[in-house]
Amino acid sequence: MSTYKFYSKYKKSKKEQVSDKNIPLLIGYLLKEMKPDDSTCSFLESLQSFYEEFNGLTVKQYNALKDIEEI
Repeated sequence: MSTYKFYSKYKKSKKEQVSDKNIPLLIGYLLKEMKPDDSTCSFLESLQSFYEEFNGLTVKQYNALKDIEEI
């Protein structure tokens, strides 16, 4: 039996994160008060779990959160 090992040719770099203590509060507010549709609600829940796991959001995630807040 032969096995193959694949190695990434590209070095993975850590993405810049935004860590703010108000982010979980903002996500909670948007989930409760704004009453978003199902897809937005699931996206906000995924942001919340990502924030809890990695103690921050990526810049793109944070920008998307701010876009939702402006709506």
